[in-house]
Amino acid sequence: MAANDSDTYVTYFCATCNGNNTETEAKAYCAKCDSCFCDGCVRLHSQGFQNHTTDGPEKMEKWPVAMATQEFLENCEVHKGKKFALFCEDHSQLCCHTCDLSHRQCSKVTPIANTTLSAADDQQLSAEINTILDQLMKLQTYWKSNLESLQVSYKKRLLDVKRMRERINAALDDLEKTTLKEMDEVKASWNASLMLDVDTCSRLRSELTRLSDAVQEIGTKNKKNAELAFIAFQKSEYI
Repeated sequence: MAANDSDTYVTYFCATCNGNNTETEAKAYCAKCDSCFCDGCVRLHSQGFQNHTTDGPEKMEKWPVAMATQEFLENCEVHKGKKFALFCEDHSQLCCHTCDLSHRQCSKVTPIANTTLSAADDQQLSAEINTILDQLMKLQTYWKSNLESLQVSYKKRLLDVKRMRERINAALDDLEKTTLKEMDEVKASWNASLMLDVDTCSRLRSELTRLSDAVQEIGTKNKKNAELAFIAFQKSEYI
């Protein structure tokens, strides 16, 4: 069995080629041989069995159920390697012989071989399956549309975030430049003021040191020195 985007179709393989470990798609079925054949093998079959009638793809309703389809339907999903053999009517559940162990207390467990499906039931099943397939297709289209819308919305939001980041970065750059400029101006102003204070302190310290030395040198031994001492005292008052 192979799957396409919206359709599921069955592939039949040529029995002759398959016997030679080659998978070749079958193009005809012989009911007497109960085998399918590819284009090349069906010609050889027709030559060897001229009284056999083969049916092509246009009469596929006469072909048997493909092995892949048969395995898909018969195999138990719970117990691998087991095939459905029973039907529990109490639970409306298909059962293999291993599943049957859980249905021993059920009132009616019937072998599948004893069940029948009317033509009306078959038609109803096909109609229900087609309805469900249509609904699933609509749901798939709907969710695919939502997925595409999500991708568009995601890309738009991602672009918005990147643009916002760029604006924030630009604002931070401007703030950094303005702040650094203001800090440089404050630093320069304070630097000039502090340098002036340092120079003034240095000058005053130098003058006071010189004045101190002068006071120590002149003393008050005579009138002249007394005058110099007075001058030194007055200078110290306004330094």
